[in-house]
Amino acid sequence: MSIPFTSFYCDSSLKAAVARKTKAAKAEGHENLIMPPAQWKKLVLSHMKSSQINDFSKEIADRVGEVNSVEEINKWLGLAMNIWNNTPQPDRGGKSPFEISREYHIQSGG
Repeated sequence: MSIPFTSFYCDSSLKAAVARKTKAAKAEGHENLIMPPAQWKKLVLSHMKSSQINDFSKEIADRVGEVNSVEEINKWLGLAMNIWNNTPQPDRGGKSPFEISREYHIQSGG
């Protein structure tokens, strides 16, 4: 049995990533996943300090609760990683991983 790949989302800002997750959470009644961008940023930054790499994913899974399929949890984790990758991070000069990636592609002509 193969495990499906986690959905990949790539928004252009934290605000857009949170809006995407909020829309999906509202549509499916996951109130625990609805937070403003500042609260998501605080959550991401708190998990960046952890030595446990899976803590953020575990927190998201706990917020989602029971799911019916691997695809369903992968969707929520993918949306959460989109938020993570759009969160400005202190160790990256206040830029998000996606910002750095976009700058690299522009500079490299990609």
